[in-house]
Amino acid sequence: EIMTKLLRYILHTLVILLCFAPAMAQQVITEPVMTLKGHTKDIEALAYSPDGKILVSGGWDNTIKVWNPESGELMKDFVAHDGAIRCMAFSRDSKMLITGARDNSIKIWDSTWTAKYSLFGHQNTINAVLIDPGMRYAYSGGADALVKVWDLKKKGESRTFKKMPRAVNALAISVRGTDLYVATEGPEIYNLTVTGKDKKSLVGHTDEVNSLSYSLNNKYLLSGSSDKTAIIWNVQNGKAEHVLKGHTWKVTHVAFSIDSKFAITGST
Repeated sequence: EIMTKLLRYILHTLVILLCFAPAMAQQVITEPVMTLKGHTKDIEALAYSPDGKILVSGGWDNTIKVWNPESGELMKDFVAHDGAIRCMAFSRDSKMLITGARDNSIKIWDSTWTAKYSLFGHQNTINAVLIDPGMRYAYSGGADALVKVWDLKKKGESRTFKKMPRAVNALAISVRGTDLYVATEGPEIYNLTVTGKDKKSLVGHTDEVNSLSYSLNNKYLLSGSSDKTAIIWNVQNGKAEHVLKGHTWKVTHVAFSIDSKFAITGST
C-alpha cells in the first residue's frame, strides 16, 4: 500500500512537471530579439528611458547612439565626449540624459540632444551618474573617490557631497529622493542623506560592490559584487532579504524591472 501511494505521488508529480514544462520553456530566450549595430569600439554604458521610447548607448568610440527600441532604428549618432563614455542615466521624465566619461567630465543632454550642461570637477574617470527624482540635482561618483552634487537650477554649480574611502563604483537614489546609496571598491554600501550625512552601512558582501539599483516600489535596493553574488536589501531596516547566488564570476551589473517584480543580474 505504501509503495502504491508512493508511485501515485511520483506519477502525479511527473504529470504536473510535464504540464508546466512548455510554459517554463517559453520563459527562456534562446536567440537575440534584435541586434543593434553601429558602434566601432567597445560599449560601456546603456540606458533605457523611463517612458520606454528610447535606448541610448555609449562607449570607447566617444559617441552616444540613440535607438528606437521597437524597430532598432538608429535615430541619432554624435560624438559626446573626448574620452570613452563610462556611464549614463535618464531623468525620471525621460527629457534629460546625464553621461559621465573617462575624460573626467559630465554632460547633461536635453530632449534635442543638445548639451545643456558640461560639468567639470572630478579628477579621474566618472563611474556613476544620476539625476534626482525632483530633477533639481545631479549626482556623480568617480575613481577619485568623490561624490559630487550639481545644482541644475544654478547652472550646474557643484560641491563635493562626500569624500569616500575608495573609488566610487555605483550610485542609487531612493524613489522620493531622500536617500543616496554609494558603492565603492570595498564591500560596504553607504547610505547617506541627501545633505551628505551618514545614516548606516549595508554590510553583507565580501568583495567590492560594482552596481546598484533601487526598486520603484520603494522597498528594495539591489547590489552586485565581485564576490559573485547579488543581494536584495530591505531599505527600511538595512538588512539583506535575499542573497542571489549562481554566477561563477564577478556580478558587474544589476537592475530591477520597472514593476519591481524581477531582479536582473549580469556577470563577467
